[in-house]
Amino acid sequence: MRFATTALAIIALTIPASDGFAAKKAKPPSYIGTWATSLSGCKAAAGKEGAPVVMTESAYNQFETHCTWDKTSYRGYAWHAKAACVVTGNKQDETLAIAVSGDAMSLTWGGAKSTIHYARCK
Repeated sequence: MRFATTALAIIALTIPASDGFAAKKAKPPSYIGTWATSLSGCKAAAGKEGAPVVMTESAYNQFETHCTWDKTSYRGYAWHAKAACVVTGNKQDETLAIAVSGDAMSLTWGGAKSTIHYARCK
């Protein structure tokens, strides 16, 4: 009996886990994408004032404002990040709150206490 139990344990350790037991990869944040303050703004040229915002999992890029962050946390209804930004060549730290509902995003800048509303570009 001891041999059978040991053999089963060895077999169990050598069989790869099925998808049912494998760790699921977290779903990417819904803020990833290209956004503009209006749908017509989606057509503005990159690198120009009024250009759309490009959001990645760890960065915000738009015209002369570029921010990166190491991690986000999801609290309440929004993702929160402490970002290192370069705005028109000046370095500054920002606290961001990013809320998404369908194709609408609200981005609140903590330092300025202002919220900008965006539409998802398609």
